[in-house]
Amino acid sequence: WADYYIEGYDEQYDATAWHTYGFVWTTDYAAWYIDGAQVRYLSSKGISDWPEKDMYIVLNNGTRTASPDEDTQWPNALKVDYIKLYNRQ
Repeated sequence: WADYYIEGYDEQYDATAWHTYGFVWTTDYAAWYIDGAQVRYLSSKGISDWPEKDMYIVLNNGTRTASPDEDTQWPNALKVDYIKLYNRQ
């Protein structure tokens, strides 16, 4: 699997502001969106272990080992206003 984080997120987005995040997962691709703009795309072609099972939504405030630096403020928080979930038929 390729890395699934969004490179340069902190430089491009104000993490203290509200944003709308989207994620589309099909048998052919996965796509990530921020404020309606696609920011990441991953094709299932060539990935032999592409998940095709029921999945769960997990929200967490974890960080990658390489993410924190001397400017990282702890403790941090994750505030969620609402979640909408759609099932494509």
